[in-house]
Amino acid sequence: MSSMPYIGLINNTALLLVMGALYGSLRSRNENLGSKLLSGLVLGIIVVAVMLNPWELAPGIFFDTRTIVLSVGGLFLGVIPTLVAMSLGALYRIYAGGVGTLTGVLWIVVAGLLGICWGKLRRRPSFHLSGWEFYLFGVVVQCCMLLLMLTMPSHLVAQTLKQVSLPILLIFPVGTFILAKLLAGQDLQLHSNSALDKSERQYRELVHYSQAIILRLDLQGRCTFFNEYAETFFGFEKDQVLGRRLTETIVPATDSTGRNLHKYFSDFVKNPQAYPVHENENICRDGRRVRVLWNNVPVYDDTGQMVAIQGIGHDVTEQRRAETSLRAAEKQFHQLIEVSPIPLAIQEQGHVVYVNRKFVEMFGYTLEEIPTLDHWWLLAYPDEDYRESVKRAWQVAAEGTRVGHDEFEPQEFRVSCKDGSVRDILFMVSTIGGQNLVVFNDMTRERTVDRMKSEFIAIAAHELNTPLTTIAGFTEIL
Repeated sequence: MSSMPYIGLINNTALLLVMGALYGSLRSRNENLGSKLLSGLVLGIIVVAVMLNPWELAPGIFFDTRTIVLSVGGLFLGVIPTLVAMSLGALYRIYAGGVGTLTGVLWIVVAGLLGICWGKLRRRPSFHLSGWEFYLFGVVVQCCMLLLMLTMPSHLVAQTLKQVSLPILLIFPVGTFILAKLLAGQDLQLHSNSALDKSERQYRELVHYSQAIILRLDLQGRCTFFNEYAETFFGFEKDQVLGRRLTETIVPATDSTGRNLHKYFSDFVKNPQAYPVHENENICRDGRRVRVLWNNVPVYDDTGQMVAIQGIGHDVTEQRRAETSLRAAEKQFHQLIEVSPIPLAIQEQGHVVYVNRKFVEMFGYTLEEIPTLDHWWLLAYPDEDYRESVKRAWQVAAEGTRVGHDEFEPQEFRVSCKDGSVRDILFMVSTIGGQNLVVFNDMTRERTVDRMKSEFIAIAAHELNTPLTTIAGFTEIL
């Protein structure tokens, strides 16, 4: 067999790859109709160019790598660009004429449609396909092309297939593989660049429009970046801050406690790793003092050298004011219950966390002696039977509260004090923020009076009953 078919097809494939590389540099990734038509025009020009450098087997019968261009174009570019290229290629093939015109036009149409369909069926970006799949795709396309040769005049089919089958099956799938990998690499780079641009755009939007103070300092403490929220928060414009040390703008000389913030800032710039998170007082342009919680991250260059410090700040002024007010309210609350004339205790999850002064005076037990309810049960109710009955009563009351969401029903029990005395106590419980505030109402005097009344009535009834019994006896005798 002559080596001319191989040489002609190899030269055509080389020309195709050069044009493919040039096309890849011009290819647009925009999705509007105009860019798709332009891509199709460029692809069509490449198709015509390879058809101008064919291997001519006989007058009117010639072969080239148009099927590679169109199949790979359909795979990567989609419907519209491929249809435009198919139209240009078909028009030129009809213009060239010859006995193989019908077969040549069918090659163009089928190659383009195979590329489009393969890309649609795969439903994934073409640059994610493997090299083996590109090669298999090339084999399928060229097998279809050989089958289409049956549309040639019958007396030419056998001889033509004999001469071109082996060169086409050996060279064209390899050409498809190489061109597809070339375009896949360019597609992957475009995709990566697009993703990087999108990420950078989102980062810029996040930084500029974030509801957080974001700034960057060089190693001399000069501000090199000041986001939009920082401008709004501090009242300084970028031009007033950039290139200047923060001690000239938002860092006052001292804070409200007298701490030297300029020295603190100098220490921070020298060793930012020691201050990953810190809170300090800053000053706005109008003189307002604000508290900012800063998260600081060193910025390194490609060599690993620290070149800047990035700080992200959050305004915690109102939070700190609220915390101060809360601490003051808690202190006032504890002062009130400490001097209360009524014994009070606070219990949480089985632990006694607080008893006031009046509690200690009445019962004699300190918080150290009754850290848990179990300690209280043992000391306050030394009689085991009575202690168990008290526990059951408390449990029933607590269960009723959980089920019905009612107030804790007051309970009255006799409590043994540390000095040995016994008091009648009415227990009242209120739940506040997960803690139980227990109020001990001393009912000892009332219960003593009640018992005295009962005893007096019993004695009086007995004394009155005795004379009446005597009189009734004498009456019976008479």
